Amino acid sequence: MEPTNLSHSFAQLRETAGLPGVRLHGLRHTVVSLLMELGLPPHVVQAIARQADVKIPFKVYARATLDACVRLS
Repeated sequence: MEPTNLSHSFAQLRETAGLPGVRLHGLRHTVVSLLMELGLPPHVVQAIARQADVKIPFKVYARATLDACVRLS
């Protein structure tokens, strides 16, 4: 599927579900963050997210955690 078609299809599903601010790529970040919070080993998170580098889950999780801390301060 072409990326544009995928984005368009997701936008239609998102609107139908009543989730106006959710982006498809944002869901990927959320899943990686939640899996890391649950304590899954990084190599398992890497496999689930199909990421090329095992360091990527740490970067995503660290960013999400930092963003949450900034919002709280």
